[in-house]
Amino acid sequence: MNKPTTTWPFLLLLLIAYGIRLFLSQSAFTQTFNVQQLAELYQHSQFAQNPKDRWYMIQDWDLYAYAGYEYLTSGAINTINIEHPPLGKYLFGVSALLTSNPVLIQILFGLLCLWLTFWLSRFLLKSLYLALLPPLLLLSEPLFIEQVAHTLLDLPQTVALLAFILVAITQDMTKRKTHISLGVLLGAVMTIKFPAAAIILGIAFGVYRFLIDTFASLKTMFFIGCVAVLCYLLMYAPLLYQHGLSGFVTQHIAAVKMHASHVPEYPPLAPLKVMVLNQWPVWWDTQNPVHTVPEWQYFWPLLALGVFLSPLIVVRKRPIYQQSLLLFLFTWFYFGFINSRLFFPHYLFPLLPLLFLVIIWEIREVAGFVKGYFGSGNK
Repeated sequence: MNKPTTTWPFLLLLLIAYGIRLFLSQSAFTQTFNVQQLAELYQHSQFAQNPKDRWYMIQDWDLYAYAGYEYLTSGAINTINIEHPPLGKYLFGVSALLTSNPVLIQILFGLLCLWLTFWLSRFLLKSLYLALLPPLLLLSEPLFIEQVAHTLLDLPQTVALLAFILVAITQDMTKRKTHISLGVLLGAVMTIKFPAAAIILGIAFGVYRFLIDTFASLKTMFFIGCVAVLCYLLMYAPLLYQHGLSGFVTQHIAAVKMHASHVPEYPPLAPLKVMVLNQWPVWWDTQNPVHTVPEWQYFWPLLALGVFLSPLIVVRKRPIYQQSLLLFLFTWFYFGFINSRLFFPHYLFPLLPLLFLVIIWEIREVAGFVKGYFGSGNK
């Protein structure tokens, strides 16, 4: 039987499956955007200056949508949600202005996330049929639908992250256009959400390139970093124009302090406990300090196991090692990072496409080993 070489039927199948999944959750995409209501909610939320005015709790998805709208209509990006860079919120604001629904742009990001997962799996697994499994498994995730149905920053950041990894391992690294593309994508990862994931991705990419060609890529790394920083600065152009470099620096110092102050005594290994046992230690509920995660899936323990077994893939074959190392380095570094700090379940989302790919890869390797063992007549 001939192996298929055309990818469009597989992409079309993903599109149809995605459409069916969205249809089942269509109520999330029919809500109108009421900026007056959000403004009232924000002014009397946990962010109100006067503690006596804090009547409500504004959720992140409402906060990001409102911030994006205000950024685009007022030009002031130094008053609302300074903890995160503005690019993702700009996009939500554009969606709100054009369609009166900021969440609609997430439909596009959801499709891009599925397709990028497919292309990355297609390249590394070398099989169109196996490449379908990671995006289909991702599509079954409640956490995926939660991201698509809300104006949260993890989904667009994950799209930029997947695109960066795909370009880095498939494109010619001797070409300047590849360097520019990587710089822009790293800049996107950096300017959508607090740059921790971008820093981890940059470190993983640096280690990856060093292991392949040692110090020969230092100039390339510097160029990519400069492009990323330039993209980051461009997203803050209104702030730089209005308040200069001092205002830019002051806002970032305040943002870093906010992130550093988030429950420094938080117990480590929370993501691992959530994935394996569905036990999430929280700090706001003293009566019930361990919660369960509604989005938890029965195969999450298998995904956690996949993280620890993944080094076996890296060391087995040299070609696979070169092609897959960046993916594994980011997975290990990011998983270690989120296990060391305050944790929310949506922090796992950037890992899910990669871990589904890894676990399919590992199952195939085990199956191949078992087949080879018994096929050779060993007992």
